[in-house]
Amino acid sequence: MIELYVPVKIERVEKLSSLEFLRDYVSKNIPVIFTGVATEWKAIKDWDLSYLLDKIGGTDVTVSQTPNGRADAVLHFPTDDPPYPILDDTKENLHGSSSLFVMPHDENMKFSKFVHLNQSSKDTEDATVHYIQYQNSNFTAQFHRLHEDIDMTSLKFAEEAFGCEPEATNFWMGDNRSVSSLHKDHYENLYTVIRGTKKFTLFPPTDRPFLRHRKLRSSIFRPVSGSDGSNFGLSNISEDCSVPWIVVDPDNPDLLAFPEYEKAKPIYCEIHEGETLYLPSLYYHQVSQQVDTEGKVIAVNSWFDMQYDIKYNYFTLLHNLSECKNSSSN
Repeated sequence: MIELYVPVKIERVEKLSSLEFLRDYVSKNIPVIFTGVATEWKAIKDWDLSYLLDKIGGTDVTVSQTPNGRADAVLHFPTDDPPYPILDDTKENLHGSSSLFVMPHDENMKFSKFVHLNQSSKDTEDATVHYIQYQNSNFTAQFHRLHEDIDMTSLKFAEEAFGCEPEATNFWMGDNRSVSSLHKDHYENLYTVIRGTKKFTLFPPTDRPFLRHRKLRSSIFRPVSGSDGSNFGLSNISEDCSVPWIVVDPDNPDLLAFPEYEKAKPIYCEIHEGETLYLPSLYYHQVSQQVDTEGKVIAVNSWFDMQYDIKYNYFTLLHNLSECKNSSSN
């Protein structure tokens, strides 16, 4: 089925007109990698640590912290026995759970402190993982002094194809230890790598029946210095299973628990410095990364509103049918 819908290998093109982009990729909901859209950005030429510390070292930024590099992700464990201490009186909310959706601890700090923490902890076993990933258009809100380094006019072709300006522009920075969980976004996404390499594992929306979802209780990582040497605990475990999330891990799929995953067809691609991935709305994706010679990975992405058209209606039907099948088999 995948050969009829998307290529196994994502194409690389230098640039496209808005008409070509809309006709060949957006309308078909197919990813593509641009090699020439961002090559003239000042950010591509200048964003080493010395430059960034000089420009924004004193700027307050929001940094996500986790013990494992997995922010906004599923944590699996033996029933009622999570691998981190529970820091409040919400343990009773587990109610026989063996999975939680865990959010990171977010902390505001100077950019210079973030760089220091990242550089000093990247080679230390069990050290806290620091990642700038706050997604509420953090580049717009927190990185004003870097705006001139990103030439947004280079994305004009995309604005014309999507029929709108970007809804949000985000700044991402971390190291190899940060890995996103498998998820989808209700946005058209243009994702540009400034430093390092991003490794995407993609699944088209048509793979929805093979990606098991489950409603999970949520929790939050909190820093702690425990007697067992742990540097994080869990807090605010929710009473209800209210977060629907994908529970199969593409890096280590449990085919006994999720046999349908064997039918999924992941698509792998690497986005290198100066390249821009068009990630269509509703595509499932998991992202890992490889640092540059300074030990960092930096990316900037822009989200554009998706069209809630017939493709969305078909996806919703597929999602609901998959949920019905899972419910009847449980």
